[in-house]
Amino acid sequence: METKKETEQKNKTIKAKIYFYRYDISKKDEKKAYLKEMETAKVFSGWTSPNTLHYINFSYESNKEFNEKLKGLTIKNLSGEVKKEGIINIETKHLFNNQFNTQEGFRLWNWRENIFLNKDIKEGYYIEMPKEYFNLLENTFSCGYCGKQYTREEKIKKDLSFCDACLGSEYLKEDDLFLLRLKRINDKTERLPLNDCDNEILTDINLKEFERLNKIRKKENIKRIKAKLTKERKENIANSENEYKGFMWCLNKGIETDNLIYYNHTKTFCFGWRDKLNFEKEQQLKKDLKGFPFKFELKV
Repeated sequence: METKKETEQKNKTIKAKIYFYRYDISKKDEKKAYLKEMETAKVFSGWTSPNTLHYINFSYESNKEFNEKLKGLTIKNLSGEVKKEGIINIETKHLFNNQFNTQEGFRLWNWRENIFLNKDIKEGYYIEMPKEYFNLLENTFSCGYCGKQYTREEKIKKDLSFCDACLGSEYLKEDDLFLLRLKRINDKTERLPLNDCDNEILTDINLKEFERLNKIRKKENIKRIKAKLTKERKENIANSENEYKGFMWCLNKGIETDNLIYYNHTKTFCFGWRDKLNFEKEQQLKKDLKGFPFKFELKV
């Protein structure tokens, strides 16, 4: 079970600056400014390889709404001038190795640039990623099967190399056991296959845990089935009682019931369900049904 400190750490947000840019590099001065800004973006975003920069291959129009909302985060100074940087709050509840969610409702990358039909237009954004965020990626581990994440403290405290939340799952196959190997969020390498020793131990633990949990699952399933049957029985008894009382009420009042039906799912009596009522019958029933103790409808 997580400590209060661990829960707070996972639910905290981290402030960061977001920078927007747009250049037409067919113009000499803008091309020079663009190249200079790219050097800044590499440093701020933690750029380490070309794959870090995400090029979005669709027209500006198809992404216009998103871009405009994002630009809405920009700061205006006292003179009304719009600066090209804004503030975002990075959520840390669930971490990813190449993107993140923000409190403002965005899913962002460290650095993204749109692709235009006009190749000279360069527009995008980059984040001045806080060191605190990179430290979180370095010190948080995830399961490749269920996605559960563990802080370094949790991992050390439980002495975990593999996720313990998946063991015993009725869907976990033996071939997928290697996915339980915990890996740092910022580690983009493939998960290593299990060696013979790990495979033997995990298979044995998983089987025992499956047997233990399966007994619990069976008990819970029986409990659910009993509850469902009990609920349906009560509903059927109540519906049967309503239908009985409604029909008896009509018969005692001399109202014909050949064209009357009771719908269990809506708990409604319907007059005219087989043959629609004409005007005269409708008006007569409205008089006769005064005081009818159930919900009803007249089909005309």
